[in-house]
Amino acid sequence: MSHTRFSVSQDQAALRQLWQLVFEDSDAFLDHFFLAHYDPQHALVLEEDGAVQAMTFWFETQLVIPGVQPVKAAYLYAVATHPDYRGRGLARQLLDEGAQLLRGLDFELMTLVPSEPTLHLFYQDRGFHECFINAEYEMTPVKPPFQLPGVSLEPVDPQTYSSAREGLLDGTPRLTYSSPAMAYQDGCCKLSGGGLYVGCTPAGPVCLTLERSPENMMLAKELLGSHDALMLLGGEFYQLAPNLRWSVRCPVGFAPPGANVKKFGMLRWLDPVVAENWDYDSTAYLGLAFD
Repeated sequence: MSHTRFSVSQDQAALRQLWQLVFEDSDAFLDHFFLAHYDPQHALVLEEDGAVQAMTFWFETQLVIPGVQPVKAAYLYAVATHPDYRGRGLARQLLDEGAQLLRGLDFELMTLVPSEPTLHLFYQDRGFHECFINAEYEMTPVKPPFQLPGVSLEPVDPQTYSSAREGLLDGTPRLTYSSPAMAYQDGCCKLSGGGLYVGCTPAGPVCLTLERSPENMMLAKELLGSHDALMLLGGEFYQLAPNLRWSVRCPVGFAPPGANVKKFGMLRWLDPVVAENWDYDSTAYLGLAFD
């Protein structure tokens, strides 16, 4: 009979093989995760007779709602079932048994971002609800005729970024990220030539999480700042990726007119009483997916 357990270091080769089989990521990406960020105690494995049938990893986060005690949340990542074992309800078993294991670690919530729109229904059937929304829009930064004084955009370490991010998002219901989660996000962005940036302008600070997409566009996985601050940084944005179009994600409160508001992430409460009584029409900002 299959069962879910925490990973151990000896699982690494099997987990890497399953990841590559399901997601087809590059060796460089897999090296980044498994050599630098894989923590056996932050992974769940469903196995039977020693065979890994399904897996997921998680990063520690918090759901922050103004005026309420922060909620300890596990951000699930790379949920995968081996193709040979699909159609047997193993994903539900992994999530249900994993929920009990995570409750034992005092987690109150699981969150995730479906990798494809069609998977929202898949996870909805497994107890998750669409409670995270983002605004999305596109832009093409242009080269200014001259350098503006008092304006800069610099790459920063994850701790500096997190501090600036929390300041900009103060008062916004949101997911916050642990140091290991932000370090992994930084490394993922750098694999494509991006990174974490903080901008300084006379109109206030800006936070930018940037990577280059396979379509040779720039993906601003998060862009925070006032309209005036972003306008002042247009030249700095241009220098990062001359003449490339940007796809931008941000909280609804930071979005320009005409931006699309989309359901993005999902949550599942681990306490049945909270799950039954939670207002699922309420929304929060997730932003930094590990896609």
